[in-house]
Amino acid sequence: MMRRVVIVGCVLALSACDRTRPSQDAPAGPSALSVEAAIDTGQSPSPEAVSATASASVDMAATPVKSEGQDGIYTPPSGSPERTALMDALRGQVEGELGGRAEFVVKTLRSNGQWAFAEVEPQWPGGRRINPANTPLYREEPDWPFDGLHTEAIYRKVNGRWQVLHHSIGATDVWWVDHCHTVPRGILIGC
Repeated sequence: MMRRVVIVGCVLALSACDRTRPSQDAPAGPSALSVEAAIDTGQSPSPEAVSATASASVDMAATPVKSEGQDGIYTPPSGSPERTALMDALRGQVEGELGGRAEFVVKTLRSNGQWAFAEVEPQWPGGRRINPANTPLYREEPDWPFDGLHTEAIYRKVNGRWQVLHHSIGATDVWWVDHCHTVPRGILIGC
């Protein structure tokens, strides 16, 4: 019962975010495109973004995720239409909470073409770190027990489009295991 109270409290806290006020450290105007943003838009990335991406330890693997006998679970490759659609769907959900348009460093991305799960770390375009204290999410609830800005999301493809069913920024627990009975086996970590 306590867990439900916490989730409701979290939902209420998130709905109170002043999403019209940008993050204090969000980019002020157009910035150089990151590698992923450039791929997503068909433009050229900035040299700084290429260098930062090359030196960052980012999960850009196009290899399938090995799961316990679960055929069809894979990691959509960087730049693929599926990965772009998944990141865009999440970006639309978290922009207001972060106070600006973010990019994601992908830690985990699992899909079977109809369901997906992501663990990402948001950053400003070009690879700049987001200061959590400057985001609307943190400003609205400074004492809430956030654990950074890492973000997890559960997706489902509905009418040919990826939709974020559930997401959390800075969770201090593995909230997604409550959805193990709904999401096909092998998509979520720990199910």
